[in-house]
Amino acid sequence: MSSNNDPVEIDSPAACNGDTLSTNKNGLYLYPVSVNASGEGLPYAPADWPNPGDKWAWKVGKRIAAAGYFLDRYLYLPQRLRGKRNAFASRLSVEQYIRSEFPSVDIKEFFASFSWKIPSKLLQGWI
Repeated sequence: MSSNNDPVEIDSPAACNGDTLSTNKNGLYLYPVSVNASGEGLPYAPADWPNPGDKWAWKVGKRIAAAGYFLDRYLYLPQRLRGKRNAFASRLSVEQYIRSEFPSVDIKEFFASFSWKIPSKLLQGWI
């Protein structure tokens, strides 16, 4: 259970594979985070994109996959890009935004610049 006594939802009782430290294919260090954690920039949000100084933010929810990654993760636009849209609750919504606002951007390259998957401390044994 989390510190505020809200239940943490895990999609399966199976344990994670035991890896507590990992890197993605671009060499980003993926450190485990707590339920409802948040932060800015790498490794879980773009850094200096599309312009230097742009700070994207991220947040996770409570649900955790059996593999040890958060099912609910949110991405927040840098301050200067905020307008009708400020946050995204799915990879698809981020992709649609990038395609509409930055049509010349390679979407695969965009997502490769940070890690969409965020490991949980809960299933990694880091509590």
